[in-house]
Amino acid sequence: MFTGNAVYYAIAIPLAFIMNDRRAFCKIVCPVSLVMKVPARLSAIKIAPTGKECTECGACNKRCLMDIDVMSYVKAGKKVSNTECILCDECRFACPAEAIR
Repeated sequence: MFTGNAVYYAIAIPLAFIMNDRRAFCKIVCPVSLVMKVPARLSAIKIAPTGKECTECGACNKRCLMDIDVMSYVKAGKKVSNTECILCDECRFACPAEAIR
C-alpha cells in the first residue's frame, strides 16, 4: 500500500508542476480514466443548456472542477459530451443567467 502511494506521488507531483495542471496525472497517466471513458460517453445523464441565452460571462468555466469548456457547449446549445465531466453541477450553480440545467 505504501509503495503504491509513493509511486503515485512520485509521478503525480512532478507532473503537476511540469504541466502546470493540478489534474495532469488524471489526464495523462491514470488507467482508471480509460475504463470510465466509454460509459461516460454513452451516459444519458449530461449537463445541458436550458434554452436561456448564455451571456458568455465564463463563470461556468471558472467553476468547473474538471477544466471543461462548458460555455462552448451551452453557447452551441449542446449537452456537455466531454467524458471528463463528473456531473458535479458547479457550472450550473455558477451560471448567473441560469442557462445550464
